[in-house]
Amino acid sequence: GLGKVIFWMLYTPGDEWIKKYEEEALRKKKEDEQIRKNKELENFRKQESERIKLDEEKKKKEVDDAKYVKGVVKFSNISVRNLPKMDIGGKADPFVLFRMGDSEKQTSIVKSVLNYDYIDEEYEVIYDPSKMKGQGIVDVEVYDYDTIGGNDIIGINSVDILPSMNKEIKVELFLQPKKSKKDFESSKSIILQEEPDQGLGKVIFSMLYTPDLEFIQKNKEIQLRNQRRAEELRQQEQENQMKNSDNQYVKGNVNFSNIQVQNLPMMDFNGKSDPFVLLRLGNEEKKTSTALGTLNYQYKNESFDFTYDPAVTQERKVEIEVYDYDNEIGNDFIGTANMDV
Repeated sequence: GLGKVIFWMLYTPGDEWIKKYEEEALRKKKEDEQIRKNKELENFRKQESERIKLDEEKKKKEVDDAKYVKGVVKFSNISVRNLPKMDIGGKADPFVLFRMGDSEKQTSIVKSVLNYDYIDEEYEVIYDPSKMKGQGIVDVEVYDYDTIGGNDIIGINSVDILPSMNKEIKVELFLQPKKSKKDFESSKSIILQEEPDQGLGKVIFSMLYTPDLEFIQKNKEIQLRNQRRAEELRQQEQENQMKNSDNQYVKGNVNFSNIQVQNLPMMDFNGKSDPFVLLRLGNEEKKTSTALGTLNYQYKNESFDFTYDPAVTQERKVEIEVYDYDNEIGNDFIGTANMDV
């Protein structure tokens, strides 16, 4: 009536226990080392990806900047539409100012209008990227002329000159309050500004950007240099990818076990096959025993080892081929597959 005690007990001799402990410690060390290597490789790939991205962005900026060369920007077919009433008489006395850095030109002043076409008025503004810090923006400002208290600004906007290089384009800009003026980065590459109508009217004109011949030649040289640099970056990236790929392959042992075939096609008259599996890595190959009269088979207790050295073996994949054994007319090929080591 005192009950019972139940337990499992395992007696491990000292030497055998120590061996198992050492093997487990070695296995854990290898796993930790592989995890460390994988993390290092992942970090390297991230850093390399970020470096390539920065190089591409820098190259793109250099290419874009190289397009802006010294030249002349011509403004013609200038008009204003739907201007707000600025004077007591319900009209305005508008003029348009085009400014690029320190260089600027303005139209004539028109009295008492809200809509006007500046017929036969054309203006050329010198564009010098060295004075514009590489920016290719023209500021367009519309004023109401006032002889007493100073001119009143009606509205402003800006546009990139690059789309008009060697081709005249039509530009329509809704005038914006001065505090809403967009900077270069936000307005870059926009031909027709899409800011909302602020009720300040719009300015319309044609624009033609003609580069200086001397700067055109220099620009071609810069672009050619950038193209060569881009090609070098692409080649370097390809080499890095190959190098990263090769770094994953290290000398070691490749073991195959628990080999089996399933659902093989019928290769013999009896509706069966006599399959064996051939394993090939580089110039080394090994094969299983031959199973007779079966379409599904497990090659029990059959294990194969390959010594793999990427410095010797260029192949990175193991070829697996399955044959139907035939001692009379030669083995029949059933199928093949490959697996990255």
